[in-house]
Amino acid sequence: MLSIISINLNNAFGLQKTIESVEQQNFYAYEHIIIDGGSNDESIQIISNYASRSSHLSYWISEKDKGIYNAMNKGILQAKGEYLLFLNSGDYLEPNILSQIEQELTGEGIIYGDLYYISSEKKEKTLITFPDPPLNASLVISRDFYLPHPASLIKRQLFDNELYNEHYKIISDWDFWVKCIILKNCTTKHISMPISNFMEGGISSTNQELIQAERAEALQHLFPPQIIDSLNKLFFLEQSPLCKVILEIKSSKRFFRRMARLIIFCHKIHKLFTRHK
Repeated sequence: MLSIISINLNNAFGLQKTIESVEQQNFYAYEHIIIDGGSNDESIQIISNYASRSSHLSYWISEKDKGIYNAMNKGILQAKGEYLLFLNSGDYLEPNILSQIEQELTGEGIIYGDLYYISSEKKEKTLITFPDPPLNASLVISRDFYLPHPASLIKRQLFDNELYNEHYKIISDWDFWVKCIILKNCTTKHISMPISNFMEGGISSTNQELIQAERAEALQHLFPPQIIDSLNKLFFLEQSPLCKVILEIKSSKRFFRRMARLIIFCHKIHKLFTRHK
């Protein structure tokens, strides 16, 4: 079973869109959990109406919380599915996507797809694609890396010993990726299709300065400075246009033969000049 977790605060219109995208799926092995932060708009009525018509809404609550990740953790603690999908109010699934990706749930710890990013001003949809595994350490800690939580299915057992870190306001999901992928060697899988639509406007899409500050703080808690520096340098090298050329040259037997002859020649020159000193 899949647990879909939605958090909401005073976003009745977005919540309605999220719920509709879930109800319209032709996949039924799921539960839906809604954590509302004490909304005073029409959100509670929308949830109540949903509860009266759908047996898939297994749990919902409306109460003041301590932030986004506190609300997400409340949902995790109620979840009974093998995989969790965080689909917050305003985000919505692609039509019938859950039945399309069902066969892709093959046991990996984190299975992620692509998503459409919708700008708040022009309402334009842009397809954002994500890299295939392996997700190496230099990539995961890099400045712009993230996995899309509205398009990521996470095994419930990964949260058995540790929930999202509520100390951070924005980057706790990224902190979780780093811990799982780098420190715990969690298996990953990429599904090359858009799973959901992400609406611009949340705190994570409007406060880049805080994101980078919190990422720096998280890395300092996780790794020694020397490792962070080395991984940042490695990521820079991997992004260089010369990297692929160098790797191709390195794999060439002819290159190694020529390099061997060049090294021998240089060694002879070195001996010749040192002999005449």
